Amino acid sequence: MKTLRTWLLTWILATAVTLYFTFVFEMLWGWFVTTAFHFSEISFWNMFGLLLGASALQARTTEVVPIQKMNEAFIMLDACIPEHKRIDTNILREKEKLSDFAAMLVADALKAGSATLVLVVGWAVHAFLM
Repeated sequence: MKTLRTWLLTWILATAVTLYFTFVFEMLWGWFVTTAFHFSEISFWNMFGLLLGASALQARTTEVVPIQKMNEAFIMLDACIPEHKRIDTNILREKEKLSDFAAMLVADALKAGSATLVLVVGWAVHAFLM
C-alpha cells in the first residue's frame, strides 16, 4: 500500500510539473515565437504534445546504472562484513528509497521554480521591452 501511495504521489507530482511546464512554454511561444517567426499561436494541448515528444527523445538510461551499481555494492559489502557485525541492509535500502523520493521532490520543486523564474522574466520582457 505504501508503494502504491508513493507511486501515485510521484505520478501526480510529475504530471503537475509537466502541465506547468506546458503552460510556461505556451506563454513563451505566444509572446516571442509568434512575433519573431510569424507563426500562429499554439494551443495548450499542442504544446503538451510537443513537450511530450521532446521528452520521449531524451534517453533516460542514466538513472538505472547508478542504482544497479549501488545494489552490487550492497551485495559486496554484505560479503565482506562478518555476520555478527552486520546491520540489516534492508533498513539502509528503505532509507535510500526515502532519500531518493525526497531528492525527486526537491528536483521537481527546483524545476517548477526555474520555470516560474523563466515565466516572470519572459513576461517582463514581453510587457515592458517589446
